[in-house]
Amino acid sequence: MGLDRLKVLLFLAVILFLVFQGCKSTTSNIKSGGLKEQSASVDEGDKGGEIKEFEEEGVPKVSEFILGPGDKIEIIVYRNDSLNRTVQIDHSGKIMYPLTGDIYAAGISIFQLRDKIRDGLSRYIVDPKVSIGVASVQSQ
Repeated sequence: MGLDRLKVLLFLAVILFLVFQGCKSTTSNIKSGGLKEQSASVDEGDKGGEIKEFEEEGVPKVSEFILGPGDKIEIIVYRNDSLNRTVQIDHSGKIMYPLTGDIYAAGISIFQLRDKIRDGLSRYIVDPKVSIGVASVQSQ
């Protein structure tokens, strides 16, 4: 019986060791330098579909992508699957979306469009969770 008890204690010690190793946190050695905060502006005559500024490494900021006619966007409303759809911005810069009607989308960012859709849906849905993604870019 003493040997069985020793095996059980050894097994529990190994399990506890593995559990605590899994909970161990590490710090990352990520450099915080090298990235610059930049601002973007939209000209009045802008046709959209352009990246206004670039990160230092040449990767565009998502917030600076300006939508334009021909771009396809995917709209997802959390827990309202009937409102999920992919729409294309028409030549006049508008999209048609249920419950909100025509929304002018050209010349604004996806975050600004998300806010417009969320504001329109909030008349019918309590605290709608809206996310927008660019499905394809045609305006560039």
